[in-house]
Amino acid sequence: MKTKNCCLVLFFSFFLFSCNEEETTVDQENQIAISHYIQKNYDLSGNVIRTIEYELAENKIVSSVSTVLATSQTANSVYAYSSGKLASISNYTNASMTSQSNYLYNSSGDLIEMRQNSFDASNQITTVQKHTFTHTADTIFSQWNRSTDGGATYSTIANLKIVLDQNNNRTFFEDQTIANENIDRVVSIYDSNNNLINEQSINVFPDGTTAVYPTNVYTYTNQVNPLALATEATYGRKTFMMLSHLQTNAINNINARNCTPNSMETFSTDLGDGTITFEIENTPFNVNYTKISDYKTFNSGNLFTRFSLEYFFE
Repeated sequence: MKTKNCCLVLFFSFFLFSCNEEETTVDQENQIAISHYIQKNYDLSGNVIRTIEYELAENKIVSSVSTVLATSQTANSVYAYSSGKLASISNYTNASMTSQSNYLYNSSGDLIEMRQNSFDASNQITTVQKHTFTHTADTIFSQWNRSTDGGATYSTIANLKIVLDQNNNRTFFEDQTIANENIDRVVSIYDSNNNLINEQSINVFPDGTTAVYPTNVYTYTNQVNPLALATEATYGRKTFMMLSHLQTNAINNINARNCTPNSMETFSTDLGDGTITFEIENTPFNVNYTKISDYKTFNSGNLFTRFSLEYFFE
């Protein structure tokens, strides 16, 4: 994740992580069951231009279908589990596999490798992205390697450090890119319910000078966030936090929403010297849960992007 390159782009896809009941922080007692949920992306006139529908079983994502309404073009993903943990996510377009992410764990159930293979039209592996993790008492060290010859040889893209607190919240992240030797750091603060409330990004240049990049601030409602239920059931909070840097760095994707136990009420950033603002509207279900979350991003007061999530319960 390059925080200095935070940008405004419309992002449609979800994530690639895993689950373990022992890692979950969302209250499991009397937890509501989600049958499916739908993400909708809109144009500036409010017309839906793309949908992604996620099907769930026991709150775990088992499949998704993305549809571009103008062309009816679809792409789908299939999630596979082994011993309750995510084993793979396979992505297809026109019935042909385009990529597959595979997850490997140690005997303690901790993720030690996530490998994403990309396939050509002949179903041959082309590019491989490999993320490995070494667990120590207080820090997780990770390395990102890439192969462009089907996995025969690799080059190192970045070295990373991840620190989690006792609740598996990522409190510190460091990414050192090999190509330019820059170091990106992110320091995060959470409330007592494990909601991210403050995120500070810092860039350290090779000469030792630093630059502070966006500070993001979040507040929350009292409603339970169904997306966090799905995220933690599918991926597990610890694994999710270990891989969260692989999300898009587009500020208008509002990444924190994926794993905050409560639904987000406000989001603010000093990116763009205050010209970028957000509106979030939550529609409740049975008082305690959110039924619909609608997210709008404005640039200098003008609507820039909009998407929504609607949840359906069993």
